Amino acid sequence: MKQAILKNYLTTIFGILAGLPALVVQSMAAMNVPLPATWSHILLLVGALGLIGLGVCAKAFNVNSTQAQVDKATTDAAK
Repeated sequence: MKQAILKNYLTTIFGILAGLPALVVQSMAAMNVPLPATWSHILLLVGALGLIGLGVCAKAFNVNSTQAQVDKATTDAAK
């Protein structure tokens, strides 16, 4: 698990940024604590940056591994 997180650390960071605002808003609502407008705007920006970052880091559907990469991955998986 640690290797997967560190290998794709940008995707992990942007995923956390994208999901964090929803978690904060849901937690605040569950505790019946009002969310100030300033924090609402900050969370909106954090979520937007997270989604933009995920879009930038996402692997495109038409990008494929080279044959050498496939062979290495197959060899590593067989160990």
